[in-house]
Amino acid sequence: MDKSYFENFTKLDYYSRQCRDRHSCLEFYNSQIQDFSSAEEAYLKKLTQELKTILSPYKKINSIKWKFYKTNGNIENGFPFTRQDVIYIPGQFFSWSKKKQLETLLHEKVHIFQRYNIDVTDKLMREYWHFKKIDDPKVIEKIQSLRRRFNPDATEGPQYFLKDQAYCYQEYNNPIPKSLVDSNLKCIETDTGRPTKFPLKLPTQITQKEHPFEIMAQMIADIIINKSPEYNNPYYNSLKIWMNKFF
Repeated sequence: MDKSYFENFTKLDYYSRQCRDRHSCLEFYNSQIQDFSSAEEAYLKKLTQELKTILSPYKKINSIKWKFYKTNGNIENGFPFTRQDVIYIPGQFFSWSKKKQLETLLHEKVHIFQRYNIDVTDKLMREYWHFKKIDDPKVIEKIQSLRRRFNPDATEGPQYFLKDQAYCYQEYNNPIPKSLVDSNLKCIETDTGRPTKFPLKLPTQITQKEHPFEIMAQMIADIIINKSPEYNNPYYNSLKIWMNKFF
């Protein structure tokens, strides 16, 4: 784990991860990395080979090499996450159902795709989903002042209005949050600061709504792994068109 991971943390992000500062967080996170057993390595190889076959219609994401670290599950609340081109998975990953494992690996690989294919990802956001990229420094400053939970797969990337001036994020519930899950989805109108409802109509299985990159990753895993049927949903339909051109 590199120290730059913690550069954009707020005090609340340190609290939620049981760290004091960047140095103590870096030391703690690196102490939680474990070696894969030979059986785990063999199983991961089997899963990634299966995903390579599943992803054969999608050349760009399929060309990204798989790189993994294993954590003991005590960092990031045991959630899988990515850093640069590496997927971090908790030890408990190997006890999950195969379907969940495949969904997770593809979801995280989509985040790596987003990181290294900014232009075509932004094309989906703005031209297919009609979100508005936030470029106004005053609005960006306002967003950064929110009680917003840091997400390694979304917070550092571009930010978007989902509709008009509506911005959604994961807000810490308390001034000293006990964990990452001590938070809830919140949407606001950035011009007035007033709370607003989540502005998009998405299928019920799409639960990760704090950032468009999370919506995109969960939808793609749903389409490819779960082979979700055609929805009368403009976001699913336009995503499939985008995938056939750019993914």
